[in-house]
Amino acid sequence: MFKSKLFCVSLVLGLSLFLASTVFAGYVTFGGGGGAGGGNVSVEFGVAEKVLFGLGFTYIFGGGDVPDDTLDYSLPHDDYTYLGSKKVDGEDGVYVTLGMNVYKKLYLFGLGGVTRGEKIGLAQSNVTGRYYREWTEYTTHGMFGGGLALGLGSKFVLEIEFDNRRGATGLIGFAW
Repeated sequence: MFKSKLFCVSLVLGLSLFLASTVFAGYVTFGGGGGAGGGNVSVEFGVAEKVLFGLGFTYIFGGGDVPDDTLDYSLPHDDYTYLGSKKVDGEDGVYVTLGMNVYKKLYLFGLGGVTRGEKIGLAQSNVTGRYYREWTEYTTHGMFGGGLALGLGSKFVLEIEFDNRRGATGLIGFAW
């Protein structure tokens, strides 16, 4: 339910920002990076005049500690060892950037948003040795950081971002 609401709100904001960017100086960037327990891929849409405002979407991969052969249902018997709460690989997120022009086409900005990950209760059968998912819990994490955006010529944009969930991220894109 949370994921569908997040997707709908993000879609409306993204479309609004895209439509606004057709009137103002807009940009779109794509990129990735790593450093916070894994890597990430990100896309960002925005407008930039004297103030920079952007909306970004990210997927952070890596950092999971659940075996690949884990079965997605509870144990069918009572002879097992409970292995505790484990993080499932990957988080998806949405964030906004807000900044100001500091020199010609150089912008300094802050960013904030949320990411969503998944944890499971992991158990191992003492009979077969297989792993089972006993329960599922979704966790939300705050995301905050900052970065620099630079207009290269009249059509290209380069961004460098750093935040607490993705680590360092580089993006390159197009401006209009």
